[in-house]
Amino acid sequence: MNNFRNDDTWAKQKRDTILVPEYYEKQHKGQYILIDDSTVPTPVFWYLQRQAGIDTIIFQDKHAIGIEEKIVRYPTYKGKPHTAYTLETRSCTVEGHERDGWMKTSRADFLLYCFETEDGSLDCHSIKMPALRTWFWQYLEDNPSMFYTHTMSRENKTETKVVDIELVKKHVGVKTVLLQQC
Repeated sequence: MNNFRNDDTWAKQKRDTILVPEYYEKQHKGQYILIDDSTVPTPVFWYLQRQAGIDTIIFQDKHAIGIEEKIVRYPTYKGKPHTAYTLETRSCTVEGHERDGWMKTSRADFLLYCFETEDGSLDCHSIKMPALRTWFWQYLEDNPSMFYTHTMSRENKTETKVVDIELVKKHVGVKTVLLQQC
């Protein structure tokens, strides 16, 4: 099993054991659909997840709200919490297979970026995706060397920009909630 699949399996386990019961069930009263858990595989659900970057839909006040989820492990190699988001600018950089990343392609209303804490809980940051995208691309254009670029060397060679959490809080706004493991 490759690193992507290991991380994906781990993230789904965190989603199912913490995010679903503590966020979607308690805070949204169960009014949601996890796109990858749909028992009705349809082209619409495939499009929502693969093309529009929507992992979950919340139903609130007669509106459907698309959520892009990112769940990342606690950084045990450095022993301190994360201080930055990694925002995907290109999902594949392999020549002949290039593809834009979710910072360009996602049509979600919110990015729910969750950091695992040392005790296994999730520190979740809710960010309005259209506002983040608009700010990010303009800020990057005005400050081209501001963000560190990270490219995964294996698999599809994803390219991300490492963006300080405090910078996003200041310019875009972030709502946070700590979700304890049940």
